[in-house]
Amino acid sequence: MITQIKEYLFNVSGQKLRRLIIFIMALTAFAVFGRGLIAYAQNDTPKKTGRIMKGVSGEVSAISKDFIAVVYRRDEAKGSEEEIALPVAKDVIVEHKKSIAEIGAGDLVDVELEEYTEETPEGPKSKREAKVIRFVSAAPKQANSVVLDSGTQNSGDEPEEE
Repeated sequence: MITQIKEYLFNVSGQKLRRLIIFIMALTAFAVFGRGLIAYAQNDTPKKTGRIMKGVSGEVSAISKDFIAVVYRRDEAKGSEEEIALPVAKDVIVEHKKSIAEIGAGDLVDVELEEYTEETPEGPKSKREAKVIRFVSAAPKQANSVVLDSGTQNSGDEPEEE
């Protein structure tokens, strides 16, 4: 086989030999650099691994079309509270309301969130995203009471007497 290649190379005209050398150089360049480019392209896109669904219940402290913050634990004695802030998925499911715009601060909700790890070139990154927002109840109404000088309370329905 090698002798046949040698005979072919020596019997080939100059133009055919140049084309053959260019083809071999291009093939070698693709073999060397092509693998690197393919590996780089594959590593550049983050891959989601380790998906876990979790739930949290509490009072909405802030909400928008693409963000929700929920206070899920309060310690009245210490005056502290724990809150989770989540981006809202584009395909979020809102239950017991028509849209996320109908939910406001102070409302009680259950949120199902997806927690996953993305493998990036910088290393693994953990992310969370709200997938289901379930409306539980509206924020309690604030009583509109006014304390009068006499010490009695006015519910706000009756005019104040002086």
